[in-house]
Formats: sequence, structure tokens, C-alpha cells
Amino acid sequence: MHPEDRVEVARQFAHALDHDDFVTTAKLLTPDCVYTIHEQQIIGPEAICDAYREATKWAHENLDKIEYLSEVTLREDGCCTITFIDLISHGGVKHQHTCQQIVLIKDYLISRIQHVELPGEREAVEKFFTMVGIQQPKQGDE
Repeated sequence: MHPEDRVEVARQFAHALDHDDFVTTAKLLTPDCVYTIHEQQIIGPEAICDAYREATKWAHENLDKIEYLSEVTLREDGCCTITFIDLISHGGVKHQHTCQQIVLIKDYLISRIQHVELPGEREAVEKFFTMVGIQQPKQGDE
């Protein structure tokens, strides 16, 4: 696979997640794709999409507004890094939460997803939730 093909697959995946398009998301994953988040492994397109679906459902049910953005970069090791930017607001207070996911792409499908918490981001979003009075999900449940 050419590097630009990997980037394109990662962009399609990020775009699908940004728009809650779980049908497209599932089609971009290998049957045995592994998603690692908060020391938990989720295996297979259905389970992975369920995890993403639950996270966005929680956000839409608990926040006044959420907008998802993403950026994709190619790494030297051939994987892609997707930077997810969540623009959230509640009770007139705005916050930007950023995290990354590293994806391994083989034969035009994603076979591995590794969630990466960026320094200070978890603490900042927890502070936001506390400030606006939102009960946040347990780590690994979002």
C-alpha cells in the first residue's frame, strides 16, 4: 500500500466517526480489528462501533453541544495518527478536548486502533465536567 492510501483510509475512518456514521466505520475495520482504550481491548467491528456509538450517545445526551473534528497524519512507521478534537459546551461554558488514535492499516482496512490520552487532556475535561455539573462516565466507559 502506498502511504497516501493509508492516509486516505484513516481520513475516511475519522470522517465517519466525526459524523456518527457507524456503517462506514465498520466497513473500514478488519473482522479481527483490536481497539485498545484505557487498558481495555475491544475486538471486532461490531463491538468497536458499539463503543464509539455509546460514547457519542453519552455526549449528545449530556452536553448542550458537541462538534467533532479530526486531522490525520502519517507516521514514520507507516501507521496513521488521527487527532480527534471535540468542541463541547454546556451551560454556556465551552471546552476543547483533544485525543489521538493510532491506526494500523493493512490491505485498505484498519486492523488495530490505539487510543492515546494527551498530557493534561483527561484532567482538563474532568475539570470541565465538574464545573458544569455533569456526572462523567467511568474511564473506559466513554
